Amino acid sequence: MPTACVRVILDPVPAAPLPDELTTLTDIITPNETERAALIGFPVHNLTQAERAAKILINRGVKQVIIKKGARGAYLHDGTAGEKIPGFHVEVLDTTAAGDAFNGALEVALEKEKTLGESVRFANAAGALSATKRGAQPSMPTLAEVEKFLNIRIENA
Repeated sequence: MPTACVRVILDPVPAAPLPDELTTLTDIITPNETERAALIGFPVHNLTQAERAAKILINRGVKQVIIKKGARGAYLHDGTAGEKIPGFHVEVLDTTAAGDAFNGALEVALEKEKTLGESVRFANAAGALSATKRGAQPSMPTLAEVEKFLNIRIENA
């Protein structure tokens, strides 16, 4: 029987410790600041601490870590090295669905074979756009809105 090749992106909501059985099945984990502290047991205030936090999660079996920091961007660790991806400053009305917009856009960009860094930038833009509208479902940006915001074009595969 053939096996499915599925990328697992986990947004660990609500903030709580995760069992190793789950982290070992996770390709990419995308905690925000509250979730990150619950996962690793300490707050992260700088890049050195972000790298330490990412390595803890990688040692627990996660393949890649993206720590979401809202307008301050994201810190990503691909399992080998880490980097900070800048965020976008927008007029925030409601952050209810920003994490969902981020994760959905991350998968869209990865599916279009963008690099992890490019995908996180795209996801940061989607999360930012989501925060400019009220509500969860109404705030989800379209692909065209994210592309316009970034002034790029994601080609159809």
